[in-house]
Amino acid sequence: MTRKLATALVLLIVAIMLIPQGITSAQARAVRIPVWHGVEGGARQYSASASTTVVLAYIWVARTAQQVEDFMTHADITVTINGEPVFTPQPGKDQGWQSVEVSQLNNLARAQWTFPLPALEAGTYEIRTVITLDAEVSDGLEAAPFSGTVNDTTNVLVVTGGATAPGATARTAAAVAGDEVNCNAAVGTFIKPAVGYWAPDFEKQIQPELTIPEGKTLWTFGMDETHQFYQVLLDAQLFWVEVNTLAPTPDEVWNNTPLPNCVVE
Repeated sequence: MTRKLATALVLLIVAIMLIPQGITSAQARAVRIPVWHGVEGGARQYSASASTTVVLAYIWVARTAQQVEDFMTHADITVTINGEPVFTPQPGKDQGWQSVEVSQLNNLARAQWTFPLPALEAGTYEIRTVITLDAEVSDGLEAAPFSGTVNDTTNVLVVTGGATAPGATARTAAAVAGDEVNCNAAVGTFIKPAVGYWAPDFEKQIQPELTIPEGKTLWTFGMDETHQFYQVLLDAQLFWVEVNTLAPTPDEVWNNTPLPNCVVE
């Protein structure tokens, strides 16, 4: 195992340990598929049933936050399912990158890329994730800079019992009368601190209390039936936040893409 992979695994374990247990016990987990070398050791098989969100995840670790930013800027990510592209690179930073975070454990910087897969009918799917750099990038940990293809992993997903859907079960009822229904997951930005709820109910806060800070970005999948909560994803856990705490992300990647307004469960 390389030093870089070991560092990434430590940070991932710490992140999982920090997730309040109330989410795990009361809210369904998403199926998280890591897509970096050294974890799969070749194709690894995952399974998902109906109404399960399936998310690809990749983590880049570097000595400084700027080095992580450089990687995100120069990394071109391509995802194919059974050979058909479902995620392709775009100029600058690709969609799905979260804000850079610095670990209090070892002062290393990291960023996580996540991508919720589109809805899939029952069957077996080969998912390939390729990450290629269009310029040399240093992580400050390895002696030589990285270039070319830095990741090419394949996983197998078996879907049983019906179709999966981004953000659990999306229903195509109008979220607000007169509004066009939008079920496309998007990354939202918190415009003020938000309390996490394990269900869309003000009486069902996550314990111990989970507060998402202002400026944090998370994948957003839709609203509850009352249109008072958004469903969001953090480290493979789905939970709820109040609608007035989230807004479209105004950066060059998302460009104020509207948040989904369809009803999810």
